[in-house]
Amino acid sequence: MISLSRHSVRLTITAVAMSLVVMLLPTPANAITAWTRTDTYSSSSMSAPNFYFDRNWNDTRYSSMVAYISLVGEGERRRIAVQSGSGNGNTNDCTTNQGWAPAGYYGRSDGDPNAKFVFTYKTWGSPTVQGYVWDMGNKYCTGGGTLRTELFMHAQGRYDTSTSSSFTTAGCIKVSGNDRGYLAAKYNVAYQKTQGRLRVYG
Repeated sequence: MISLSRHSVRLTITAVAMSLVVMLLPTPANAITAWTRTDTYSSSSMSAPNFYFDRNWNDTRYSSMVAYISLVGEGERRRIAVQSGSGNGNTNDCTTNQGWAPAGYYGRSDGDPNAKFVFTYKTWGSPTVQGYVWDMGNKYCTGGGTLRTELFMHAQGRYDTSTSSSFTTAGCIKVSGNDRGYLAAKYNVAYQKTQGRLRVYG
């Protein structure tokens, strides 16, 4: 005869209940698996990080982010390419909360007092835009008609480590949680990491 204590029974019931919750959690219908990240040698140059976001007019979810990061202690510059997205499919960067991130430079010597590119750990605001992020600041859209505000490069929240994502935003740039973690780890040991710059084009 098997004898179980009340404590054991409670633990068993709790574990089963948690398993059922996980099983019942819906998978976002618009989530797609990110393409495979690449990380290749670029040069022996040691300079500040440069990121390039190439907006895809055919499908904003399949845009690309290429980061050039010089690693302290390794004496080399790496080229890291990941899938990324911006906006909700709207390619008008003047459309607030819908259009993709405005074109131009963010960060070092960008000539724009509104824009920046600052790596930080965010714990406030929308839960989706928390954890390691790159704060892009604000930027006027093409033609200067609308100031797009609170722009970030982020994943799906603080604890996201997934290789999939919706790659849709209200104007920020989104990468998968797995790629965010990889980029953050490299950026943490980057040469002149406080001098990073992002270029959005396409």
